[in-house]
Amino acid sequence: LDFVIQYLRGVIAGDGSFHSWRDKKGSLHSTLHIFEPNGDAVSDISKLLSHLDIHGNYKPAKTKMFVYTSYINWEGLLNIYKLQLLNQKTNILASVIKKHKRFRSLKYLIALPEKFSTNEFVNHSERLRGYCTTWLRDRQKEDLIEKIESKSGEIMWRLTKKSEDFKNVVADALSKTP
Repeated sequence: LDFVIQYLRGVIAGDGSFHSWRDKKGSLHSTLHIFEPNGDAVSDISKLLSHLDIHGNYKPAKTKMFVYTSYINWEGLLNIYKLQLLNQKTNILASVIKKHKRFRSLKYLIALPEKFSTNEFVNHSERLRGYCTTWLRDRQKEDLIEKIESKSGEIMWRLTKKSEDFKNVVADALSKTP
């Protein structure tokens, strides 16, 4: 897997581009493009990226090139950052992650301990209890936290492996942005 990641880093650094922009409504969009003259090579690159959960497609361009395009969602941004596929553009990617709407809704995860109660989350977030309850249920559906039994009757939560990965990636991205 390390060889594949190193190879993809080189391909993206030499023949790729990453763009991020906001549309008229303020939504953040990101794309990864790779330009390759060999159709078999771009097909293989597409398969390798697919195995890393970065999905896109390719088509011939007018200039005897193939263009691979991937519209990157939140999970893809985190995955590209975690694998450091953009090399020199890591700071740009960190800035995009920080500006993404999913970051704003998940920022509370970063400072949470491995186990916490609903009351502790309410105090930590400084939000209303109703908002916090909904937030916790939504994160449970996303498999970022799980409900655990409490002997005292208070609802307790535990971070999952997926949220620990998220915390590490986002904390690192935050350290690279001003």
